[in-house]
Amino acid sequence: MALIALATYPPILGFCLVFMVITNVSTAFYSIPLLAHFYRFGYAFPIKNLADASNTIIFNTHNTMGRTSVSSSRGSRGSR
Repeated sequence: MALIALATYPPILGFCLVFMVITNVSTAFYSIPLLAHFYRFGYAFPIKNLADASNTIIFNTHNTMGRTSVSSSRGSRGSR
């Protein structure tokens, strides 16, 4: 559907690119678990995973790659 809109109305391409850049980059700078549940879509963006991987490599922090909010919100309920 989006490709049809871009093919029929090319000026919308700039808006789409700016929207994607803003949403993709903003997810890397905000702590997603502290945001409202609606904003959890940020886990799907690649820049969030890249920022997590960079923090793990550079600062030797705990590796959370590949974990979603469901698996990381289990807390301390014992062993799996």
